[in-house]
Amino acid sequence: MVLLGELPEVIKKSIEAYLVCLAGAIEKNEYIKIIEDAGFQKVKILKETSYSLDLWRDDPTFEMMRGKMNISTKDLIDAFDLIIIISIKVYGIKPGKIS
Repeated sequence: MVLLGELPEVIKKSIEAYLVCLAGAIEKNEYIKIIEDAGFQKVKILKETSYSLDLWRDDPTFEMMRGKMNISTKDLIDAFDLIIIISIKVYGIKPGKIS
């Protein structure tokens, strides 16, 4: 998962959010930069899939995360309205020596 916006601190510091791979998510541009810095060339995004809050609302893990963070459902929904969570499929070429 990558983000189009920054996570609120309460989510970044949540063990529960980390366990559902949310707290560790980074912004899309930062992710692409990491790939390029690792030596990949011709990096491009092949596919983006966004995850709406509607998918999370009925998820028991999301509800457990909300309860453990001691944050109201409204505040958590407001936080999610500020960010967009996406999954991306990335293509890149890592040049190397041909033996």
